[in-house]
Parts: sequence; C-alpha cells; structure tokens
Amino acid sequence: MEHLLVSVSALRDEGFSYHYLPPSREVAASPEGIEAIRRVLEKHQCAYLLSKTWTTDAIFRETPDKVKLRKSEGCYVWRWRQQQFLR
Repeated sequence: MEHLLVSVSALRDEGFSYHYLPPSREVAASPEGIEAIRRVLEKHQCAYLLSKTWTTDAIFRETPDKVKLRKSEGCYVWRWRQQQFLR
C-alpha cells in the first residue's frame, strides 16, 4: 500500500539552516501545520505516514552506513534542504 509522507521533523545534516534557525540536531514542523495536513488527508481518505526526515546539502555524503543509521533513528526519507520548510 502506498502512503504519503508527512514530515514532522528533520534531522539536520547540513549547514544552510544554521544561518536562520537556532543550532539543534533536529527541527520540528509546526504542530498546527501537521494537524491541518492530517485533517485534509483524512477527509479525502488518503493513506499517510508521519515521517521524520534527514536533510543534507551534499548527496555524496549519504553513504549506505549513513542511510542505515538514519533509518535506525526513525527517518523514512532523505531530503535536500527540506528543513527550510519546517518552523
């Protein structure tokens, strides 16, 4: 079964977001935004998963070992600079 992924947080493995967000390993999405997305998806009976992502600004650093580590940390997906859309 296919699902949409709704990002609830991002592990920060890049440097870009540190220019406009306080330093932290993880940044969370707005709870109000997540709830609004959930309501729309449920109204339209769309299957979804709440997902943690990880971000990077250099795809070549995403080695098989790093992918395994991020999966063990609960990440479903990698996203280049995704954290800029959170908070």
